[in-house]
Amino acid sequence: MARNETGKSSWRYVMKILFCTPRLPYPLIYGDSLIVYHIASQLSKEHDVFLLSLTKGDKDDENVRVLKKRKIFDDIITINFPKPSVVGKWLDRLLSDPKRHVSLRYPRFKERFVSVVHKIVKDKTVDVIHSHGLLTSLFLAEYTACPKVAVLIDSMGLHSQKGMGTARGIMLWKAKFLYYRAVKLERFILKAYSSVIVVSSQDAMFLKNLHEKASIEVIPNGVDTDYFHPISEVHRDEQRKKILFFGNMAYEPNQDAAFYIVKEILPLVRREVQDAILYIVGANPPDVVRKLDNGRTIVVTGFVEDIRKYIAQADVVLVPMRKGSGIKNKILEAMAMGKPVVCNSIAAEGLSLEAKRSLAIADTPREMACEIVKLLWDPARRSEIGKKARSVVLSQYSWVSCARRYYQVYKNVIAEQG
Repeated sequence: MARNETGKSSWRYVMKILFCTPRLPYPLIYGDSLIVYHIASQLSKEHDVFLLSLTKGDKDDENVRVLKKRKIFDDIITINFPKPSVVGKWLDRLLSDPKRHVSLRYPRFKERFVSVVHKIVKDKTVDVIHSHGLLTSLFLAEYTACPKVAVLIDSMGLHSQKGMGTARGIMLWKAKFLYYRAVKLERFILKAYSSVIVVSSQDAMFLKNLHEKASIEVIPNGVDTDYFHPISEVHRDEQRKKILFFGNMAYEPNQDAAFYIVKEILPLVRREVQDAILYIVGANPPDVVRKLDNGRTIVVTGFVEDIRKYIAQADVVLVPMRKGSGIKNKILEAMAMGKPVVCNSIAAEGLSLEAKRSLAIADTPREMACEIVKLLWDPARRSEIGKKARSVVLSQYSWVSCARRYYQVYKNVIAEQG
């Protein structure tokens, strides 16, 4: 799939890019997988793109086959990722040394991973390594044979700092430990890489305070606006007002948001709109989340094949995050489908001012419930907000524009180390 340079190419020159990822970028149920999949899809139109991914043995075989059929990557190499050492985990917690973090938890695996990377770099004459996520970036922190970029997406330190704000008792001590460990690991990454990419300015500012000399680029998440588009021909139960919250339910901040909605927001909404029904949609809900389903006013679906069906049927998409950082893909996807979104300030972090103006932002359960109720009773306003949201996404959050910005970062790093 090698590309040739022609006068028609919109890129300056063809690159050979190696994506190193902590899991396969398929299925598209994780935020980090979405970024890799779509950025690689765009770049592969003009560049040679290779994938080295950690996998869970036979469980990922079908996903590898799907990716190969889609012909995004010129080659896909996988390494079976071992379970962490129990003794190593305790030693890591005791020593708290970022240089030894992965070596202690995964004895001898770092050397194997780096060896495979080096072979690919030499065999494919790779120009730049895109190291995706904290784990793979730690594995490659001391590798210097090829220019590399760390894509942290969002800051684990900032996420942990927010966790300290809501934790109490022994959980507060745990949150503090996670915060200080995250800070050490991220500072180590910032010093080891020529450039680090995050999705929001809040994450960038937090990381910049850890290491002032770090080169940190902010590239927001994108959304597939061809896939996520307004759908008018959809069967709707006009007798029920539908509120939707969706996301990967294995992610603890999503679990927290689901409980927050059920316990503190939905009861206030139902005082005013008695036929309101909440849908909690997303893969891997733990039992405590599944038990929220009462068959009447709350429905927990688990994994669904096509989230667009649920977004299309929703009257309001609700995103009241109390934890986590970075841009929320669920907000961009709902906006792209022309749906009104009610969220809090934390959920809206990282979005442009224009994007925020197309959201209903409120920060207390009562304020959010009020916004939801107003939208549920006003279809004309829902339509107006939805159209504006779609327009903003089309102009600011396409994967094409995101990929060009990644390319520019790669180019700068190559030039700096060339």
